[in-house]
Amino acid sequence: MDSITPNKEIIRRICILNGGLTCYISHAKGEDFIEVLTDVNEDKLALFATELKEWSGVNYKIYNLNKTAETSLLKRINKKILPIKY
Repeated sequence: MDSITPNKEIIRRICILNGGLTCYISHAKGEDFIEVLTDVNEDKLALFATELKEWSGVNYKIYNLNKTAETSLLKRINKKILPIKY
């Protein structure tokens, strides 16, 4: 499923609605999901993932930025979409 293109605006808005201030995304070619690394509270991550899937129809793997110290994950998920810098 190489044609998955994440809608960054949907991800940003749902992240903000769930209390997130920082969000990174990554999509590896050939994968049928998008990885998201965010600072949304741990107790809201399941709701966040459900909302993303319902709005976009794409599967997501969600990781909490505050709990993740795995450097390989931080290197792989590196496209910052929130906060928006002009």
